[in-house]
Amino acid sequence: RGTCRSEVIDPETALERVWQAIDRRKGGLFVSNYEVPDRYARWDIGFVDPPVELLVKGRRFLINALSGEGERLLPLLAAPLRGHPHLADWREGPRRAEGRIAEPAGFF
Repeated sequence: RGTCRSEVIDPETALERVWQAIDRRKGGLFVSNYEVPDRYARWDIGFVDPPVELLVKGRRFLINALSGEGERLLPLLAAPLRGHPHLADWREGPRRAEGRIAEPAGFF
């Protein structure tokens, strides 16, 4: 069972709070300034202290649980990857799961 929390924030300063926090803590800040009327709108999303992290280098990837919530999420994230035919290697434990994506047989 997870925890849901909401907070009323000032939209003018919200991004600055996330920007300052991710300098010292794990998190992300994604901003799109691309706008086309009736098609694309500008948006911003940010987060700090995520429950899991995904690290990728080449074909290898690692999913780390960063908290108790992350430990509860990890089995849900790992389930569809377990035994997947496109993985050449797969290992998982209580706080991490890691794998390697297989070389493709040809151009798709």
